[in-house]
This record gives sequence, C-alpha cells and structure tokens, in this order.
Amino acid sequence: MQYLDSSPSVLAWSSEEFYIPYYSPLDHRSHKYYVDFIVITVDESGKQQGWVLEVKPSSYLQKPKTPTRMTDKSTKNYLYAAKQYVLNKAKFEAAKEFCSRKGLKFGIITENFIFKGI
Repeated sequence: MQYLDSSPSVLAWSSEEFYIPYYSPLDHRSHKYYVDFIVITVDESGKQQGWVLEVKPSSYLQKPKTPTRMTDKSTKNYLYAAKQYVLNKAKFEAAKEFCSRKGLKFGIITENFIFKGI
C-alpha cells in the first residue's frame, strides 16, 4: 500500500471495494470473491489502465506436493493447501473473465514481487 501511495504512476487505488462472483468446484455453489485491490495507473503517454490485483503467497498458486509421510499434521496441511489451490484457481478464472469484459487487467502479486527490491 505504501508503494501505491508513493508511485507517481498510480492515480487511485482502493482495497476490497467490490466482489466478483465465482463458482466453487468444492461445494458447487456461487460465492463472492472480494479482490484485494483495484488500481488505476497512467503511463508516460497519459493512457490510463485499470488493474484488479490479488496478493497471495506464491505457495497458494502452485499445486501442493503430496507429503512423503502422511501424519495427521501433514495430511491436514496438505488438504488445506489443496483446497486453497482449487479455490484460488476458480477465483482467478472468474477475475480474468470479469476483467476481460470490463477492459481491466488482472494480476497476482506474491512475496517474490514485493521483496524483489529488498
């Protein structure tokens, strides 16, 4: 958020201002996905662009690896990670379709981007 406040290319931003409906393959129901940020940027030529941005750990974007030892704890962690992976895929697909219809761009920010300059 400090970056958004201090960047000259960011005209405006807000957090969790709206939701995108998505279908969960886990419970076969419709849900509301509140995106982390909507950001309006401007480039050197003055062209404005709207962005829908989600902040997630990179581990949530990758299919979880099956644990080598299926202890209670490792099984619980694996099931949680698998559920998050499936839900995030559904949310991100819905967000991409929404952004495509609205002329926006969709992006996912991970710790790799945030801590790149540190």
